[in-house]
Amino acid sequence: MNAISRKDFLKKGAVAGAVGAAAVALAYCKKKGGEEASAPSAGGCSDVSGLTQAEKDTRAQLKYMDKSDQEGKACNGCALFVPAAAGAACASCNLVKGPISPEGYCTSWVKKG
Repeated sequence: MNAISRKDFLKKGAVAGAVGAAAVALAYCKKKGGEEASAPSAGGCSDVSGLTQAEKDTRAQLKYMDKSDQEGKACNGCALFVPAAAGAACASCNLVKGPISPEGYCTSWVKKG
């Protein structure tokens, strides 16, 4: 049996992780049908055409909106918020799928700790 050194194992794990992360990022940046995702329309971060019906339903149940109506509560201040990639207008969320506006809000908002 060939033994693999800890150093080689960690290198291969890092490469595999980077490849996986790149694949996820690439998939996220594509729209349904293979078209490249574009900047948000005048409607903000509300293009949900690439989401499943269940994901759209969750978005609706949590009352996601592109512009918060709750003083001091916006997505960019939420613990579940994932900042946008460089050059992207819309961010993402660990709970609500699809494009998320930094100024948005949903009923699952939790203050960053």
